[in-house]
Amino acid sequence: MYNQHKVIVIIYLLAFSATTNAGETNAHRNDDWTIGDVLKYGAMAAVGGVGAVMAAPVVLATAGFTGVGIAAGSVAAVAQAGIGNIVGGSVFAALQSAGVAGLGGFASTVLATGGAAIGAMVAKVSDKKDDKKD
Repeated sequence: MYNQHKVIVIIYLLAFSATTNAGETNAHRNDDWTIGDVLKYGAMAAVGGVGAVMAAPVVLATAGFTGVGIAAGSVAAVAQAGIGNIVGGSVFAALQSAGVAGLGGFASTVLATGGAAIGAMVAKVSDKKDDKKD
């Protein structure tokens, strides 16, 4: 449980550090924020978070991690053949479990947090492109 919280904190720290510009003062950044910026960043973070959680089962199934096990001829089957015996607790075992039983609460939280961070970064990149046009 402790390690799960540690991962979430690290993801949040990465998300917030990636959305700031080095060299800008806090006063400058805060003066530029409008309600439109807050809504845009919030919307992009929400879309990224929800999108990541909704896309995960589709991506898992496409890779071959299905509800009834590994699909024959899939990327997952090739990986399993190359690995051999799957060790419990490995990444492959976690993906297999998620394909069969669905995402757990921790996996959903990590995916949503990561997706939200990516959404916020996309909003930041679009801001930089808008600034160059002006």
